[in-house]
Amino acid sequence: MIPNTEPISNYDGDLYFLSQNKIDRLYPRVPNNNFTHYGFEDSVTRRVCVAPSIGQCLRAISLRNEGKIFHVYKPDHIPEVIYKPNGKAVVDAEDTSELWILEPIGLVEIGTIRCTNDQEFEWIKE
Repeated sequence: MIPNTEPISNYDGDLYFLSQNKIDRLYPRVPNNNFTHYGFEDSVTRRVCVAPSIGQCLRAISLRNEGKIFHVYKPDHIPEVIYKPNGKAVVDAEDTSELWILEPIGLVEIGTIRCTNDQEFEWIKE
């Protein structure tokens, strides 16, 4: 059992991951940010953080996205069990609906977006 999370079996919704870099595989890790450094978020569980929408991914990344370009990815498969963290594990879990994958995962690029402001975007390439 992963503390402060709820396991979800056979998730059947969309999952997205955004990156400014071209990538094809992700490996679970603890995020390197102030929330984990200062104990506001889980600093033990290695995970791949994904979200059910592109907008939720943008909210999880930053409040300074305007003008940035991101590659949009979906996992090449969804593991049998993924995890939904609560507010003790992820400070902004309510806003981002962040979900965790705990195994290495391949990615499929579905397009590229340009942020028109912090949380809105336009497709550059689909």
